Parts: sequence; C-alpha cells; structure tokens
Amino acid sequence: MVQPAMHRIVSLLPSLTLPLLLTSLMAAAAAQTPGAASGNRPQTRPAVAVEGIYSDLRWIPGEADLLGFEFFIVNGGVSGYYAVLQCAEGEATRPALVKAQVTGERIEFEAHSQAGSLCPKARFVGTVSRRGLTGRFDGSDFDITLARRPRFWRR
Repeated sequence: MVQPAMHRIVSLLPSLTLPLLLTSLMAAAAAQTPGAASGNRPQTRPAVAVEGIYSDLRWIPGEADLLGFEFFIVNGGVSGYYAVLQCAEGEATRPALVKAQVTGERIEFEAHSQAGSLCPKARFVGTVSRRGLTGRFDGSDFDITLARRPRFWRR
C-alpha cells in the first residue's frame, strides 16, 4: 500500500525536477522511518549547512563543450546524506545518486560506476564552507573547487 505522503509525491511526478523529486522522496521516506518523529539523526549537524548545490559546470566558448562538475547534496533525515553528481567532459551526462557520509564540514562519498555517468569511479573527500566545496577524487592530481550557486541548468 502506498503511504499518503508517497501518494502525493507520486501524483506530482510529471511536474517535478530531479532535485525536487529526490528531496521530496527522501523527506517522505524519512517521515515514515521509525524514530524520525523523535528527531534522531544518524550524523551530527555541521556549523555550515552541507546541503546545497556546488558547481563549476561551464560552456567553453567557441567549442560548444560543457565541462565540469555539479554536486547536489541532500539531507535524507535518518537515512543520512545523499549526493546527486553530474560530471561533464564535452557534454552533459546522466546524473548519479550516491550515499554520502558527513562529519562536521567534511563530506565523503564513493562515485560508483553507473551507466551514462562520466564521474570518476573513485572516492571523493571534501570540505564544505559557506562559499563552496573543495575536495579531491582518489587518484586525482588536483583539487576540485565548486562554488555554491544555482543549478547550471537554471541559469
């Protein structure tokens, strides 16, 4: 049987964007999870809000190429944090949803091999600040610095 909160979300599916859909589904799931009403949280709340959109996606003028990363971090309540990852090397690719671990301002997740995603198949470790997210994929020689800003596709 579909729970009332999930039923309302399912009826809205055609009009929801991916981030709104993920946020809505996670909120509904958290509301139906035992212990959610008591305010139990699996991870501590950092001083800086980890939730948000971090992006450096950009069009390369004259090349018609899209390059960069966009990470959307969502708090799933008692189920913890999740990251929606979109990585581009010339074109937009399918986003990947992964479980994230948050401790204070530190975030960590494993970017698994998912069909259609160009994200590195490696662990990412980063630090969130009021300005953005800085981190590195395992095996990479450079840090990624992503600013907090609206989704690339909404600009």
